[in-house]
Amino acid sequence: MEPLDIRLLGRPWSAEEMHRHHDLPGRLEIVGGKLCLDDTQRALLLGALLEHVGARRAVSLGSLQVWEAAIAERREEVDWDAMRAVGAEQFWRPATQRLSFSERLELKADVRKLRAARGPRRSTRACAGRIRRNRPKPAISSEIRTFLVAQRSLMRRLEAFAATPAYAQLLNVSRMLGAHDTEAWLADWLIQPAVTLGCTPLDLVDQPDGIALLSDHLTRVAYGTY
Repeated sequence: MEPLDIRLLGRPWSAEEMHRHHDLPGRLEIVGGKLCLDDTQRALLLGALLEHVGARRAVSLGSLQVWEAAIAERREEVDWDAMRAVGAEQFWRPATQRLSFSERLELKADVRKLRAARGPRRSTRACAGRIRRNRPKPAISSEIRTFLVAQRSLMRRLEAFAATPAYAQLLNVSRMLGAHDTEAWLADWLIQPAVTLGCTPLDLVDQPDGIALLSDHLTRVAYGTY
C-alpha cells in the first residue's frame, strides 16, 4: 500500500502509522497543514494543553472563554483514578486513541501493579459487615487552579475599568466597528491577547498614554489599516 500523504512533520505518514489512528472518535484530518478537530476533540485537547503548558502560557494562546469551557469538559471526561495510578504517559493514550482489548488488559495490569506497590488502601468500617473505602476526591491540578484565579482577577479588573470615563471613551471609538453588541465586543477584546500590542489591551489601560494607544489601535482596526 502506498504511504498516505498526510505530511506529518515534513514527511508523509505510512499506511502502518495511519492504521493506528483509524479509530479516532469524530473526524480527524489535516487541511492546509492544520489539524482539523471536532468540538469535543478540540475541547479535550485544549484542556490537556492547559495542564501541560501552564496557565500563563495558556492565556496567551487563546480565548479565556474557550479555555474555561475546555476545563469544564476536561473535568467531566478524565478518568482521575487511572491518571493517579498509571501516570501521564499511559493516561493520555486513551484521550488520543481507543485502545485495543489487549492494550486495555495491559493498562489494567499496570494499574494493579502500581496499586500493589503503594500498599493496601486505608478503610473504615461503616457498619457491621460492610467496609467503606476512603477514596480521595478528584483534585483540580495546580495549573487549572492558577488559571481560574488569574481569570477571576482579570474579570474583576475588567469590571473596575468599565466604571471609568476611559472605558466610555474606548466604547465610543469601538462603535465605528459596527459590532452588533459593542459593549460585549469591547469587553472580549480587552481581555484577549493582541499580537500587535504584545499583551492584552487591559494591561495597557493604567499605563501612561495607554488609552490613547488603544484608541489609535481601535481606529486602525476600524479603518482596516492593521
